[in-house]
Amino acid sequence: MNTGNVNENDYPKIILEDFEIFLNYVKDHPVKLTKTRNYITKKDLRKIHLLLTEHEPLITEFKMITH
Repeated sequence: MNTGNVNENDYPKIILEDFEIFLNYVKDHPVKLTKTRNYITKKDLRKIHLLLTEHEPLITEFKMITH
């Protein structure tokens, strides 16, 4: 659920709500982890991301920048 513009004073409440959303997702869904690093898979991260109160558009591709 995206709430749009949020007052800075609401952030502690939003963080707690988002954490509860995350915990409920993990409790209610069989979350898979990656084989190499045991991270939550992209599939589950996308689903969790859409449930969070405030979210930016997802970055779907990561490119390493070398100097």
